[in-house]
Amino acid sequence: MRPGIINLLHDAKKRDRFVEVLTSGRCAGGPIPEMLIKQCKGLVNNMVFSMYGNDETHFRVNRQVEGYACMDPSVETTIEQRIPFSFVFVAMQPSLAGLEDAFKYVSQRNVDFCTPVLNVFRYIHQGNGVNPECRLALTEDEIKRVRDDCLRLAETYHVKLALGCSLAEEGCNAGIEKMVVTYTGQRFPCSALKFSELSGQFACSERW
Repeated sequence: MRPGIINLLHDAKKRDRFVEVLTSGRCAGGPIPEMLIKQCKGLVNNMVFSMYGNDETHFRVNRQVEGYACMDPSVETTIEQRIPFSFVFVAMQPSLAGLEDAFKYVSQRNVDFCTPVLNVFRYIHQGNGVNPECRLALTEDEIKRVRDDCLRLAETYHVKLALGCSLAEEGCNAGIEKMVVTYTGQRFPCSALKFSELSGQFACSERW
């Protein structure tokens, strides 16, 4: 999370938008400073933390030393500031081992002002992941198993679950109900395909 994002948040609020901030919970190699999170209060409707269940799996996915250790205090500071929050877990080969731990973590973060949702998305083949040596995407059988496991774990740990459209097999709302704005101000209709070279209408079926 970068300090310059505050200007973007002010702009979004002026436009009366529902504002979510997707963050790893890191800032300049450490947890997000308390002052920066305080500045988000009143501007952000929901802080969304990317999280992969445990320290080992978290590092396997994002390759950030102490990434998990930075995320956790950022979550706690967000709770202290009473800012609504949720989590996102991208299902891919390196993250599968942390799926149950992710549900455990979220189940322990219920507070009086917020019952956090765990959003589970499926990795979309794009960006650095197109490297043939980097096998990230799931097989069709793995996708079905992840979907079934999520439903089972949500019931076991009493976690509010939201499956991404590529897992829930529902229609896509890219560019209709939601738009993605990066910290540099770039705008994209779809968060999953923001680094794709695909132009014009999204051919999602070719990527899924």
